[in-house]
Amino acid sequence: MKKVFTLLSILIITITASAQRWNSNLGIGIANWTGDNTSGADFKVSCKLGIGLELPFNNTWSLQTGINLVSKGTKVNGKISGYNTGITINQIYLESPIMAGVRIQTVNDFDILFKAGPYLAYGIGGKTKVEIRDEKASANTFGKDGLNRFDAGLGGGIIFEFGTIDIGLEASRGLIKISDGVQIYNSVIQLTTALKF
Repeated sequence: MKKVFTLLSILIITITASAQRWNSNLGIGIANWTGDNTSGADFKVSCKLGIGLELPFNNTWSLQTGINLVSKGTKVNGKISGYNTGITINQIYLESPIMAGVRIQTVNDFDILFKAGPYLAYGIGGKTKVEIRDEKASANTFGKDGLNRFDAGLGGGIIFEFGTIDIGLEASRGLIKISDGVQIYNSVIQLTTALKF
């Protein structure tokens, strides 16, 4: 895992040295689990905060990357032993997309960017909260016997660029199981905005 993030850091430093564009970005949307036996899972609020980097190859093609803090997870409401039970699973990741971008130039100060590609993520925190009757308990989501910290998958989005302001819709779907022995994966959809510098 350390080797992966070392290589990723070298890539970002290299890109930073020659990047013509970078931005600060944030997003808000919904996260959930998908896969086997997730019909009872409900979405929870998902947030993103990070720094984006763009390495243009020409006026159309570019590499889109950066480092983001992203919250994922799910909610489950049901009954255990006849009692109403609520479980909220919060997963916070340090995530880096490595995506190809295609920019369609339209008029002055307005372009449309399509991007797609893989992402790598590592779980750095989060709490799993359980409420049964009036009793509450919590545990570290990535603690001992918790979820897998490493996540990777595919993502994409459409970004509307208004000069130095971007507004977009982005989505991602994990390809790494959240835990051994289950076929369950992370998924996120977010509205995003970014300020270019």
